[in-house]
Amino acid sequence: MKKEELSGFASFARDFWTGHKDMPLQEFGLFLMDKLNAQLIENDELPIREPSFGPTGHGAAGGFSHDSWSISLDLAKTAAHPLTAKIGDLTAEQVAEVAGVCYHEARHAEQAFLVARTVANEAKGKKDAKAIASELHIPEFAAKAALNSREPMPGKDGMAQVEQWRALGESGKHHDYWDWNETFRGFVGDVGAAFPKPRPEGVDKIVAAWTALSPTLAGWRKDSLSQLDGMIATLTKAKARDAVDKQVLRDMQKIRAGLAKVFKVDKALNDEVAKFKARQAEASKKPLSVPEAKGIQEQFALLWIDLELAVFELEQTTNDAYRAYPEEADAYAAEAAVMKAFLAKPKTDAPKR
Repeated sequence: MKKEELSGFASFARDFWTGHKDMPLQEFGLFLMDKLNAQLIENDELPIREPSFGPTGHGAAGGFSHDSWSISLDLAKTAAHPLTAKIGDLTAEQVAEVAGVCYHEARHAEQAFLVARTVANEAKGKKDAKAIASELHIPEFAAKAALNSREPMPGKDGMAQVEQWRALGESGKHHDYWDWNETFRGFVGDVGAAFPKPRPEGVDKIVAAWTALSPTLAGWRKDSLSQLDGMIATLTKAKARDAVDKQVLRDMQKIRAGLAKVFKVDKALNDEVAKFKARQAEASKKPLSVPEAKGIQEQFALLWIDLELAVFELEQTTNDAYRAYPEEADAYAAEAAVMKAFLAKPKTDAPKR
C-alpha cells in the first residue's frame, strides 16, 4: 500500500470515529476491514475474509492466517473496552491503535499475495495453483488469483523486500528458524506466565517451584538449544550472507545468550539445593544458626529472582526477534505510521488577510 493510501485510511478511520460515536467497537472493526479490502481490490490484490474477533495466539493484537486467508482481531484487548462498547467511549489513542492493528493485518495479506505472485511468476508452465498453494500453505483460490494477476510486479527495491518476506515464509530458506522461534517464544511465554504469584518465600517453597520447573528447562537444553545450535552452525558456515541472513544469525545468537543466562541461574540453584541438602544432613550434629539460616533463605530468594528475570529477558529477546522478521518489521512500521497519521492534528488553512 502506498503512503497516500496509508494516510487516507488513517483519515477515513478518524472521520468515521468522529461521525459514528454510537457504533459498537466490533462493527467499527468490520467497517475498517471493509475499507482495507476495497483498497486491496483496487490494487488488484486479494481481499481478506471477514475477520473473527477474540483472543489470538501469544496474546497478540491480531493475526493473519495464510491457510485460510483470514484474520483474527482482539480489538477488545487493543482498545481496553468490550466489543459492545461504543467507539465514542474510546480515546483517540485507543482508536488509533485499533486502526493500526487492522492495517497491520491487511499488510500481511498484501505481503502474502506479493510473495504468491512472485512464486507464480517463477512457476508459470511448471506449477499449477494446487502446487503453489501447497508450497506456500495458502488456499488454492489465492494461488489461482496470483497466477491470473496481470498487475506489474514491484521494481528492484520492492522485489528485494518481497524476497526478504519470502525468506522466512513457507518454503523460505529461514522458515526453520521462524518455526523454531514461534514455538519457543510460546514456551518461554508460558513459563513466564506460570511463575508462582505471589513469589515463593522460604527455601522449601522455592525448591518446590524450581523442582517443578526443572523438567521444562531440561527440555529446553536437550531439544530447543540443540536445534538452535544447529541452525547457528549452518548459517555461520555460509560463505556469503545477505541482510536477512545477518539479521537471523544476530537474533539467534541473542536468543542463545539469553538461554545461557537461564541455564546459568538454573545451575546455580541446583548447586545451592545440593549444598542445602548436604547441610541438612549434618544439622543433627551441627544445628543451623539463626544467621546461617537467614543467609540461606536470602541466597535462595535472590537466585529465584535471578531466574525469573532471566526468563523474562529471554521472553523479551524472542519477542524482539519476532518483531524483527522482515514481514513483521514492515507491518509494524505501517501500523505505527497509521497511528501517527490518525493522531496528527489536521492542517488548517492560513487565515486570509
